[in-house]
Amino acid sequence: MRTADPKEAERMRRHVDDILKKYPNLPMSFKKEAIDTARSHECSANMRATNSTLDKALVMAQSRKTSERTRLLGEARKYYGRALMCGAEKEFQLAADRMMNAIMLTTAPDMAKPTRAKPLATAPTNPRCAKC
Repeated sequence: MRTADPKEAERMRRHVDDILKKYPNLPMSFKKEAIDTARSHECSANMRATNSTLDKALVMAQSRKTSERTRLLGEARKYYGRALMCGAEKEFQLAADRMMNAIMLTTAPDMAKPTRAKPLATAPTNPRCAKC
C-alpha cells in the first residue's frame, strides 16, 4: 500500500474498513490503529501523486502547452483535495499551494514576436553605416 497509486490506495483502505466491520469483536485499539495506518498510506499516495502531477504541469507550463498544463493542474488539485481530506500536513498544503501558484504564473515568453521593449526593426538601414 505504500507504493500504490491513489485509486488503489483508496480501494485498499475501503477493503480494510469492510474487513473491520465484519469482525465487531476485535479490540477497538486494533481497529483504530488499522484505520489510521490505512488512512496515512492513502494520504501519502495522494501526496505523491500531487507532487508528480505538479512537476509534469510545470514542465508543460515552461514549454507553453497551456491546455496540457491546465489539465494536469486540475488532476493535481483533485489529488491535493483528497490528501487534505486524509489529513495531510500543513507543510505539504503550503508547498503545494505555492507550486500551483508558480505554475499558474509560469509561461515562457515567445521571443519570436516583437514586444514593446523590442519592437520589430522596420526602420531603413543607413547605407553609409560601418556596421551595416
